[in-house]
Amino acid sequence: MVAAHFANAEDYTLWVCVHKRWKKLSELISQASPDVWVVVILYKDGYAECGVLMACLEELAAKYPVTKFVKIISTDCIPNYHDRNLPTLLVFNSGAVKANYVGMHNFGRRCIPEGVALVLCQSDHILNDGLGNQCLMKLERGLCRKL
Repeated sequence: MVAAHFANAEDYTLWVCVHKRWKKLSELISQASPDVWVVVILYKDGYAECGVLMACLEELAAKYPVTKFVKIISTDCIPNYHDRNLPTLLVFNSGAVKANYVGMHNFGRRCIPEGVALVLCQSDHILNDGLGNQCLMKLERGLCRKL
């Protein structure tokens, strides 16, 4: 997962480093091909729920390299964003927000990577491993083995 940062205090453009190249976050979202999804987590350090969800997303980022995962400190992205909304996931495709998940209740009582992946894949194939595997089929096999 990559982190978004400001280049300097005067420039309020968020930048991300993808494959060792710096790119504007807005360009990453708007110029991604239709088969590339961008999952953004709005978080703050010190919030346990943010840490739990970020750990799940780190694992998913390793399994699904075509999907772009970005973490942003909430108030760097949206000034005065309320902490009660943390963590928040924003899912982008073709330059538009396709889904948003505010808070942990979206991911069940036990937030595990497979549960987060199931939520993300309910309506679209957001997670892409680059090998042509559909995320739900892969997840169902993994969950069956765990049960």
